[in-house]
Amino acid sequence: MENYNWLRANMGFDVDYELGRSLSSAVETKRKKIYDRCRRYVLKVLCEKDDGELMGFFNGFLYCGTAPLLLTTGHIVGGATKYFASFYDGEELQAKCEMTLLRFGGEAQSGDTATKEPDVAVFRVEGNIPSFPPPPFGASTTVGDTAYIIGYKGREDPQLTLSEGLVSYVGLSDILTTVFADKGYSGCPVFNSYGFVIGMVKGCDGNTIKQVSFGGGCPDIAMLAVAEWIPRI
Repeated sequence: MENYNWLRANMGFDVDYELGRSLSSAVETKRKKIYDRCRRYVLKVLCEKDDGELMGFFNGFLYCGTAPLLLTTGHIVGGATKYFASFYDGEELQAKCEMTLLRFGGEAQSGDTATKEPDVAVFRVEGNIPSFPPPPFGASTTVGDTAYIIGYKGREDPQLTLSEGLVSYVGLSDILTTVFADKGYSGCPVFNSYGFVIGMVKGCDGNTIKQVSFGGGCPDIAMLAVAEWIPRI
């Protein structure tokens, strides 16, 4: 029994199965529309050494409508010398495209010097990839809001995954959600119920995602997205 009808029954009202099914169908339709709209922005990111040894697998997403620029987590920059991106075109995972690192912040490994800027890396994708209008950035989020992540869960997985949960904590520099996550989801965009970007997956603690809101509180996302730190050309 849906929650709506369970509540009606416990309050002594007649159970309205038809309305309950309609509400459930509307929620499902909205979830699918968010996935269909937002999945095109997400790319798989591979970090390698000069000899081809894989250093790490991450996710990233396109954010600029005039240039093939990609955002992901800054801590992926460490030990790797080559970066590649590939995307799913609806039928298969396309051949990887080389990327050029433009700038990064956050904590890096292997002796690399990191700036005190947000844990974000900006890449330019050198290959031929589809051009889309950039995803809109949400100005803020609050506890209880619905959150979605879209990304690849493994290096060899050709299909994107969608997970849904709630925003459970909003801090000055990060947010926490109940969305399911595992290793490999770093760099995934986090969307709200309107399809706006409200954060990016920095890492996970067990199955609990830790989001980074591009270095500031959640209201700073939209401002930082157009700041000089993130290039748009």
